[in-house]
Order: sequence, then C-alpha cells, then structure tokens
Amino acid sequence: IGMGDLDSSFRLICASMMLFFVVWAYCRFQTLKKIFLSKKFAVASIVLLSLMGYSLIPNFMHTENRDYPFLGAARWFREHAVKNEVVLTVPPRRMKRDYLVLLTDLKTFFMKAPECDYEKNRKFRKLFYETLLLGGLKQVPFDGYRTIEEKLKHLKLDYVLIDKPSIFLEIIRGQLGDFLIKVYEDKRSIIWKVRV
Repeated sequence: IGMGDLDSSFRLICASMMLFFVVWAYCRFQTLKKIFLSKKFAVASIVLLSLMGYSLIPNFMHTENRDYPFLGAARWFREHAVKNEVVLTVPPRRMKRDYLVLLTDLKTFFMKAPECDYEKNRKFRKLFYETLLLGGLKQVPFDGYRTIEEKLKHLKLDYVLIDKPSIFLEIIRGQLGDFLIKVYEDKRSIIWKVRV
C-alpha cells in the first residue's frame, strides 16, 4: 500500500469522524437542532462539504497526470513501434501506474499491479527489473541464465524507456549498453531499442 493511498484513507476516516461528531451534536443539543434545521444552513453545508471533499481529498492520479514525462515518447511509439512490442519503463514509481499501455498498443515489461498478471515469466521479469535497477544484472544469475545476453534472449524485451534526468540512466547504460540503440530522445525521456 502506497503512502498516497493511506493519506486518502486517513482523510476519509477523519471526515467520517467529523460527520459522527456533527450528528451526535445535533441529537444532543436543542439550540444546534434549530440551526441545523434552517434551510440556509443546510444549503451552505452541502456546498461547503462538496468543495472540501473535492479539494481536500485529491485523487492519487493528480500528481501522475501533472508530471508525466513520456508524452513525446508515446507519440514516437505510436508512429514507429509494432503492436504488442514490450517496453521496460524504468522509473520504479511508474511500476504501479504506467500510462504507456493506455497511450500505445505496446505491452509493459513489468507492472506491479494485480490486474497485470503475467504468465510463468512473472518472477523472472521482476527479478530482472530489480537487479537491473540495483546494478547487479551482470553478477546475479537466475534460472540458469548467467550472462545478460542469455537473460535478454529468455525474455521478450524490445524497448527501454527512461525519464530524464534519472539516477538510473548510467546504471542501465553500464549494464545494457552493448544491447541498446538510442532511437528517440527529447527533453524528458529516452527510448532505447534492445537488440540481442
């Protein structure tokens, strides 16, 4: 569970506690009953609660929508990539919500979401992704595959997409540099074609 999810849940719990207090106060005190029963107060309360709910409980996608660095890359993919090619989107924060699958006809290499259930290679893909980001892809053998070339041949991986600037840029170049060809670059992203 991400902190954004907990933050929204915490706000909902606080709002429900406030609602409980208001109902209790209404039932307990006679003068508050008179105020609550006035038409002006009811209309003002509904408007105020609606505005507070809209502004104070933000959707977790607001930040993702405001700062999505791959719009130019998605345009390039729509024009040049073949349907169902596989893209590894590097920033880990995009692992849970990757818009690329919505903006293009491509598939994501690994997404940490229950609705994206992969076949038998799910564990292998996750291990590949994690060791790549940690810089240990050359050192860590898994499932009998020792070299990076063997690991890449085992998996279907056509592109690597990374945002700029990124702390993972040099880590990925250092490990996959021999297998990557830069096909697109703009101010916010780089696309590498993977060749094995």
